[in-house]
Amino acid sequence: MKNLVLKNGVYATLVLIGIHLISWVLSGDQPNYEISEIIGYASMIICMVFVFLGIREYRNVELKGHMTFSQALGMGVLIALFPALAFGIYDIIYILYLEPDFTNEYFDYHLQEMKATMSPAAFSAAKVELEAQREFWANPLIQFVVMFLTVFIIGFIVSLISSTILKTKTA
Repeated sequence: MKNLVLKNGVYATLVLIGIHLISWVLSGDQPNYEISEIIGYASMIICMVFVFLGIREYRNVELKGHMTFSQALGMGVLIALFPALAFGIYDIIYILYLEPDFTNEYFDYHLQEMKATMSPAAFSAAKVELEAQREFWANPLIQFVVMFLTVFIIGFIVSLISSTILKTKTA
């Protein structure tokens, strides 16, 4: 079981971080935040294929074809922990070292988007609210927690679905 968790967890991590790094390199100096967000969530879902594959291999190889829902869910959650933890750590590295201006650039981008689509009064109120959040979101610990939870929740959902599909009637 440990080897399956490790193998699939590492593969999921490599896919998730690999896609993000490739996207970052290809975006150059002018990132498109909408496309980056789509690629980010897509990579989180794609990497979770290894949750399904790990649960299936656990059932077929180690449990000889018989697995309960809880056994499957436990395996899926353990696998999902790897990319969740790794992406949380990676995000800290990203905002501290790879793109130290990311938070400010991202907030400035959203301010420009709001200014273009809102009335001056609505923009003024929204700007005050957004500026109040800037420091909160610049905190690396907050970034870690948000990224960890985002990836883990997706992994948990994939684990639930995979467990429902892959469980057998008797264990």
